[in-house]
Amino acid sequence: MKNRIKFIFGLFILLVLPGLSVGQRVQLSVGFGVQDITPETAVKNWVNGKPYTKVNDPLNARVLIIGDGSTKSVIVTLDLVDAGESVTDEIRKAVGKELRIAENHIMVTATHNHSAPWAPVYKTGYRGKENDTWWAIRYMPAQNNYPPFKRWMDKLLKNVVLAAKTANDHLEPATIWIGKADISAFANNRRPVKPQWGVLADGAPKGYSYKHPAYNPDVITEGSSYGPMDRTMSIVSFRNASGQNIASMFHMAVHSVSIYPYSDEISADWPGEAIKQIEQQLGGKALFLQGTAGDINPWRRGREAVNEMGRGVSGRAKGAFELSVQLSTDSIRVKKALAALPLDEAGRKRTGMELVPAELQVLSIGPLAIVTLPGEPLTEMGVAIRKRSPFPHTLVLGYANGNGVHYVAPPGEKAKGGYEMGGGTVGTDDAGLILIETAVRLLNETVRVPAENAKDPASKREQVLARIQQVTGPLSKAVNLPAPKAIFLDSMANPVFTRYTVHLESFPGEIVPVLLYVPKKLRAGSKVAAVLALHGTGAKGKFLVDSSEAGPNRATATELAYRGYIVVAPDYPGFGELANHDFSKDRFESGMMQSVFNNMRCVDYLQSRKDVDPGKIGAIGHSLGGHTAMFLGAFDERIKIIVASCGWTQFEDYNAGEKATAQYGGKLAPWAQELYMPLVRTKFGLDPARMPFNFDEMIATFAPRYFFSNSPVNDSNFNTDGVKKGEKSARKVFEQLGVSDRFEVHYPDAAHDFPVAVRQKAYQKMDEVLK
Repeated sequence: MKNRIKFIFGLFILLVLPGLSVGQRVQLSVGFGVQDITPETAVKNWVNGKPYTKVNDPLNARVLIIGDGSTKSVIVTLDLVDAGESVTDEIRKAVGKELRIAENHIMVTATHNHSAPWAPVYKTGYRGKENDTWWAIRYMPAQNNYPPFKRWMDKLLKNVVLAAKTANDHLEPATIWIGKADISAFANNRRPVKPQWGVLADGAPKGYSYKHPAYNPDVITEGSSYGPMDRTMSIVSFRNASGQNIASMFHMAVHSVSIYPYSDEISADWPGEAIKQIEQQLGGKALFLQGTAGDINPWRRGREAVNEMGRGVSGRAKGAFELSVQLSTDSIRVKKALAALPLDEAGRKRTGMELVPAELQVLSIGPLAIVTLPGEPLTEMGVAIRKRSPFPHTLVLGYANGNGVHYVAPPGEKAKGGYEMGGGTVGTDDAGLILIETAVRLLNETVRVPAENAKDPASKREQVLARIQQVTGPLSKAVNLPAPKAIFLDSMANPVFTRYTVHLESFPGEIVPVLLYVPKKLRAGSKVAAVLALHGTGAKGKFLVDSSEAGPNRATATELAYRGYIVVAPDYPGFGELANHDFSKDRFESGMMQSVFNNMRCVDYLQSRKDVDPGKIGAIGHSLGGHTAMFLGAFDERIKIIVASCGWTQFEDYNAGEKATAQYGGKLAPWAQELYMPLVRTKFGLDPARMPFNFDEMIATFAPRYFFSNSPVNDSNFNTDGVKKGEKSARKVFEQLGVSDRFEVHYPDAAHDFPVAVRQKAYQKMDEVLK
C-alpha cells in the first residue's frame, strides 16, 4: 500500500492531529529535589515476612519539576516496588496543595526495587475488596497499624513533599537534550521461547539457574530462543546556559533485582548505584525511569552485580550524554485517561469487581513524550506503544500511577503460561491490548508537530490512517496484486453506453460483483475518466445506483455513464450478490475495510483498462456510499475527487434518532454493526470520546485533492452542526495549502437526500476535475 500513499504536501500534519499547533520554542525551567524515604529495619520484608536485617544503602524519593512559564509538571520517582493507586493519590494531593500544581500534572512512578517495601495503602476502595497487593501480604498481614510501618507512611509522604518543595525552589532555565545507548549486555528476557518438540536431553547441570555457581548469563539453555527485549536506554538531560548538566533522567526496562534475593537488607539495588555514578560522571542530579520490565531481568546478579550494573549503565549513560542532541521545545502538555481493564476469575474473586480502573498518563514536551502504564507490563507493551507513537522520542514507563492488573502483556501471552501470566496477573488476555490502544490514543491526542518539522507528510498522513485502522482493523497486506480478472456475465446496451454485469476476481477465492458502464462512442486509442459509484444501504446493492432500481435522486451510476464516464458500481459486503458474505470468515476486522479493499481492487481494474485514463478516477456515493467513498479516498490517493452525500458528521454529533439508538443499543451503535465497524462497540465502547479518529481528520487526508460534500440541513442521521465543526477544522488544511476551492460543502434545505441541484453541482465539479 505504501506505493499508493505518497502524500504531496507539507502542512497537512499541522491541523490533522488533535490539538496540533505551530510549534514554538518555549523556555523551560527545571528543578530537582531528593529526600530519604528509608524505613526502619523493623518494617517487615514482604519477601519473607520478617524485619529487614539492616540498611545496605538508603532509599530515596526523587522529584523533577519542569516548567514552561505557565505550566509545571512533576515527576516523582520512588525507590519502591510499586506506586499504587492510593500512594499516587496521596502524593498528588499533598504535592499539589503545597506547590499549587494541578494534581493531574503529577506523575508518580517506582523503580520496581524489590529490596524495599511495597507502597503503603493510605485509603482503601481503589480496587474493590483488594487493598494491599497479594505479594505484599502473602507472608504477613497488612502493616498499616504496625507502629514502625505507620511512622514510615508518614515519613514517605512528608519527604516527598519536601523533595518537591526543594525542586520548586530551585527552578532554573534549561535546554533539553536526549541521547540513547544499547544496554542489552546488562539484561535478558526471563521468558525465553522453549522449543515445542525435538529435545532428547538437556546438558545443563542439575538445579541450573542464576544462583548456580556455573551460571553463565551469556548462554541460553533448554534449546530455547531468546525472548524479545528493548535494548535502548534513553538519557534525557536538562542543561543550563553554560551547557552544564542540571538534572538527567535515564530510562530503560530492567528489573531492579541484582542484590535481591541475595540479601535481606534494604537497598536501592542497581538503580541506586547507577544514579550515584551517573551524577559523578555527568554532574547534576539524576533519576531513573523504569520501563516495561515485567519479563526483563538484569543478567548480572548478586552483591557484586550491583556495582557492575552501576558501572555499566553509567558508562552507557555517559556515552549517550556526550553524543546527545538538543530537542526543540514547546509548552508542556499532560493528558490522562482511565481504562477499564477486564479481570480474570482470580481478579474478580480478590476485588469483587468485573473491571478495574487503570490510569494512563502522557507528559509531552515538543518531540518527547513520557507515557505511563500501571502495574507490571511486559517488555512488548512498551515496544508496541513506541512503534505506534507519533513522537520521535517516546519513553514508556511501567509501575506508575497504580497497579492495574499487575503483570500485563499483549494478547497471546497468557496462553504461553508462566509465572507472569499465571498467578502474576489478575487481568484477561484483552487487558494489555486495552492499555496499548489507550496509550496510543493519548499520544495522538497530545502530539503537536511544528511546521518546520512537517517534512515527511506521507508519514504524517499514515498516522491518521493508522488511527482509522484502530477502528476498521488493518488493510490487507496483499498489495501489488495483478489487476483483477474480469468475468463478464451479461450486458445491456442503449444508444449511449453498454452496462455489463461483471465479477472481478479481487483475491484468490474472492469476487467483487460490479456493474460496469462503458460509453459506446470512444475514439480508437482514447482514454476517458472513470468513477466508482457506491450505493447506499439496501438489499439490491449495486442496482441502487442504476436507474433500473434506484429511487429518486440515487441513480448516480447511470447519470454519470450518460455524461461519458466509465463507471464501476460494486456491491458492498452484505448487499446485492454479497448478501451472504460471512464477516466471521473473511480476512478483515470490519465490513468497511473489506469494502475499502474491494473498491481499491476496482480501481486496479479501471487502471488496467486501455480506455481509462489512470490519473482521472473519482468516487461518489450517498449515505453508506458517501462514507464508503470517504474511507476509500483516505486510503487510495488515486481517487482524485471524493463526493459524499449524507455520509458524515463528527462522531460526537452523530444521531440516528431515538428509535435507531434503542434498536442498536447506543448512540454510535449503528456504526458498530457487523457489516460496518464492530470495533466501535467491542474496543471503544460506543463512546465518541474514545474514538481514535474523527471525520475532519479523514477529510484532511484528501487535500490537496477535491472533496465535495452534500450535507442537507434536515438529515436525521448526519447532524450538520457536526458537519460545520468538521468543515471548519478540515478547511484550515486546504487553506494552508492554498487549495480552499477544492473543498466544498453544500447545505441544501432537504432531508437525507441528494437533491437534483446539488447533484448537478457535484457532477460539474467532477467534470472540472476529471475531464
